[in-house]
Amino acid sequence: SRGLYASMLLFTNSGFMGIPIASAVFGQHGMFIMVFENMYMTLFLYSAGVIMIGMDTEKKVSVKDGIKSAANLCMFASLLGVALLLIGFTFPATISRFLHLIGEMTVPLSMMLVGIQLGTSNLSQLLRKPDLIGFTVVKSTFLPAITLLCMYFLDVAPMVKVITVLCMALPAAAILVALSERNEADASLAAGGVSLSTLFSMATIPLVCTLLKAMFL
Repeated sequence: SRGLYASMLLFTNSGFMGIPIASAVFGQHGMFIMVFENMYMTLFLYSAGVIMIGMDTEKKVSVKDGIKSAANLCMFASLLGVALLLIGFTFPATISRFLHLIGEMTVPLSMMLVGIQLGTSNLSQLLRKPDLIGFTVVKSTFLPAITLLCMYFLDVAPMVKVITVLCMALPAAAILVALSERNEADASLAAGGVSLSTLFSMATIPLVCTLLKAMFL
């Protein structure tokens, strides 16, 4: 299951959890950068990620299949949003207010859904799997630490450093469970990795955000 483990390490929940957290902790500027991070993450997830997951199965996944997988509604919505931003399009005040209210719902709804996801997981069974525990420790601690070390020396805007590190500190992308099921990989392993990394992130993300604020903002 090397391809699946690699996918769970690289592809994070930057949309479902990342955007609400970035907005709540780092404001509109942080959310804006996380949206771009999520767009790139989504592009690679539905292309390279699908190919990586397919490495563990007898089902052959070609580069063409990866490109076809990347052409989905999530990607189209992200590109549409960027296009509207670049051309300076603005919605009427009523529609803007409506969309703003929907956006403000994402934080409480995402936390509720995370709780539901954890509530349906057999955590005692997951904690008896050394491979999953090792993956979670690397995912929640070592990977963000390595990313922080790399970003510290790069000559980029502080908020870009902050959001990049935060993105890598997020749990594994929940969509990996569905992609594993669709590509005949080990969906139960993906579900365990997502659940356990999400549980650990409840403790690590507040620490990461506090550290990032102290170092860069």
